[in-house]
Amino acid sequence: MNSLKNYFSILAVLALLLTGCSKDSANELNDPGSDQLIEVSFGATLNDILNNSRSQAINKNHNLLESLPACSEDAPMMASVILRPGDATNMDDSQDIEVDVEITGNSDTGYFTVYNEDLKLPAGQYTLWAFMVYADEAMTDLIWLAPLDDGPGGGTLSEYTENPLPLAFNLFEGEKFYLDVEVLCFDERNVNEYGFQFFDLMPDIVYNFCFFANYCNDAGRDFPASYTLDLYYGIDEDLSANTWILTETNSVGYYNDLGEVVEGPTDRPFADPLCIAIPSPVNGETGDYLTYRLTMNDWADAYGAASSSVTGTLSWAEIEEYIDPDGNGIFDENIEYLHERINCEGGSTTDPDPDPDPDPDPDQDPEFTCAFSLDDGCFGFDFDQSEEVGGPGGLYAITNSIGDVIGGVTISVVDGDVVVLYDIEGIDYLVDDIGIIIDDGREYCDLDIGLADASGGNQIIFDGTYSEQENVQIYMNICPSN
Repeated sequence: MNSLKNYFSILAVLALLLTGCSKDSANELNDPGSDQLIEVSFGATLNDILNNSRSQAINKNHNLLESLPACSEDAPMMASVILRPGDATNMDDSQDIEVDVEITGNSDTGYFTVYNEDLKLPAGQYTLWAFMVYADEAMTDLIWLAPLDDGPGGGTLSEYTENPLPLAFNLFEGEKFYLDVEVLCFDERNVNEYGFQFFDLMPDIVYNFCFFANYCNDAGRDFPASYTLDLYYGIDEDLSANTWILTETNSVGYYNDLGEVVEGPTDRPFADPLCIAIPSPVNGETGDYLTYRLTMNDWADAYGAASSSVTGTLSWAEIEEYIDPDGNGIFDENIEYLHERINCEGGSTTDPDPDPDPDPDPDQDPEFTCAFSLDDGCFGFDFDQSEEVGGPGGLYAITNSIGDVIGGVTISVVDGDVVVLYDIEGIDYLVDDIGIIIDDGREYCDLDIGLADASGGNQIIFDGTYSEQENVQIYMNICPSN
């Protein structure tokens, strides 16, 4: 009897051990050492969003359905799948599994993905983050899409589906896993309503495109600008009717008198150009197809409060002038900026060459209106680029009140910035104030001076995008140094 009891006790222990092992094996998640791979396939179930009762109930509070077209009649051929190990809280996309897989089936049997070696995965937990269905092998014609839930209260198309992405699931050894995915018809006019960003869904090539802006205060002084860019696909005057692409703000900062970037504030603010990815025409548009809006931001330590904005449109031909100014078919090699002058006399400049007069008359000087205060012993010096070179080191000559050469000045355009370099010889004189008019008549008063360059001279830089200058006017207030 004792032997029999011992026998059953051993059986009970073994049963517990086997049960434990079986349970651990089935629930071991994301085990990279697992020898067994589980085949995964997906079904694409099209949601008749325009007719189902759930959609009609939700649409009482939203008007998204009114703008949706009928679905494409093209049959699905390919699917793009993005899986991520872990549950839906995992935001690390560095281990994403991206697979392009063929779709088979028909409207009667349903559509589903075919066998694919890249969709054989170890046991574990995974989340489906993207499921896009295309009507062509090249995967350029996106027809169906599983919407992404971007949070409550958003009003996106994910509200019209029972199980939007992300979808988490577990894979267990020995099974063949099938996941049915609810998809909606895709319309590029509503690209952002699916919960994805514009560039996540649109397959067209994008290019680097740069904006730069200046702002003039009420006194007419020109400053580098802090601004926010909104970019839209479409040219409707009602911006909300276009497809929003992105919103970005440019970076600003401060220099010290040595040209070093410092925390600030200082009296030498600067602004970086804002360079973004910009799409080529999706539908082969030959005219304007993008709308941009630059909205000024307040900058207390530069120009103060600002509430202006400027809106413009772009065609592909105009974009090419900026990203390929040399016309050699090599994009992004020598980019020119789209330069806006906000609240400034003459308005905005949206031409790659902001000079309205490419052949200025060197004998016709613009009127100079900057006010200089000439203290005792100071004198004014004016110069234009049409004069003969006669200064030291091959520069244009700077002369004192009796005609003696006391220094030199030169002008150049480097990477679209006008650079004025001057050097006063000896210690008898210093430049107390300076004003400049460039070729197109824009006047710059009360400029910061004394920024040393590598040669020991002094330079002034006009941030922006300019062509080569031919008749820059320079006005200096020169005073004794003691």
